[in-house]
Amino acid sequence: MKLSAIPNEYEIKKAVFSLSVDSTAGPDNYNGFETRGPHIPSLFIIAVDVLSRSLSNLNHDSNFSPFSMPCKGSIINHLAYADDIIVFSSGNITFIKIIMKVFKAYEMCSGQLVNRDKSFFLTAPNTCAVRINRMRDRTGFMDKYIPFNYLCCPLYVERKKIAYFDNLVHKVIKRSNDWHGKMLSYGGRLILIKSVLQYLPIYTLSSMNPPKATFYFLEKHFVNSSRH
Repeated sequence: MKLSAIPNEYEIKKAVFSLSVDSTAGPDNYNGFETRGPHIPSLFIIAVDVLSRSLSNLNHDSNFSPFSMPCKGSIINHLAYADDIIVFSSGNITFIKIIMKVFKAYEMCSGQLVNRDKSFFLTAPNTCAVRINRMRDRTGFMDKYIPFNYLCCPLYVERKKIAYFDNLVHKVIKRSNDWHGKMLSYGGRLILIKSVLQYLPIYTLSSMNPPKATFYFLEKHFVNSSRH
């Protein structure tokens, strides 16, 4: 399906709210999409594309100042993956109001709601408490600090540390501990290690390069799982 133009609020409301309300909850508290039918991915893509373009258009708003980027780089004010989105902005309350206005307009026309339990904002290390409190009040989000996990991968600055990848090792340990005490043959344990344990860290390892100590701990638990 190819769009010739961006749909306006009326067209989105007409398309979305004409669907049956007898459906299960969708992404982030949304309850407007019918859960069956081939049109679901298309409607979701249209809705997300409208939000993405609305945020991109802020760069042309004279009342909005984009996030500081290198002079030779592209101006990026957001990154999106499926129903997750990261917005880059100055900590100026006026600019934050403009961004929240875009989200509010999107909520009203699409029926999707920002999940405030999952959402948060990050600030520079030396940001004063007064500004952070103002941002909390304006956005309704709580603040977090780097490092944090996004899409199962740790996001951090400066050098990488073993602690940033603890969740990866803990997943393997937890799954390995679930097998202890079960009557499994040596061959059966090897099959589980190859088909389950070794696949748990693949997503993170394909995106990032953990410290050597992380690989050491993973291999150690693979070996221990084959013995117990």
